[in-house]
Amino acid sequence: MQRWPIVIVCSLSVLTLAGEERVPADLQVYARAKRALVSELLHVTHAQQQAEEMLEVMLRMLPDDVQRTLRDVLKPDEMVREVIPVYEKYLTVEDLRALLAFYRTPVGQKLVRIQPQLTKDAMIVMKAYAERRIAALMGTTQRSSGGH
Repeated sequence: MQRWPIVIVCSLSVLTLAGEERVPADLQVYARAKRALVSELLHVTHAQQQAEEMLEVMLRMLPDDVQRTLRDVLKPDEMVREVIPVYEKYLTVEDLRALLAFYRTPVGQKLVRIQPQLTKDAMIVMKAYAERRIAALMGTTQRSSGGH
């Protein structure tokens, strides 16, 4: 009688997995294939180059001695390898194939080329927006409190 809860939980787990993505019988082969697709996507999108650029921006904000130490410790290729499980968690094999197909097109490669500048410009616009809204809020607050 006590085996029924275990059977039900196992059955629900299998149904949940099956509903999210079709998983072949040989999970190791599937996992290796998915990992290869993620690695290929990261290569096509120049993830290591982006990691290097991001690391460089972060390091420039630190004192020189800390920069030197962190340059020896933080490796962009290792950083990219660390994010592979994140991609595996959120993207199916079908998602990865579709993304690879997109990033191999001219517009996909254009997005890869402009993404760093696009992100930088978007952050500048968002910062200016936040500053305007905060200034307006502060002005409203000062007026409503009588300037105190």
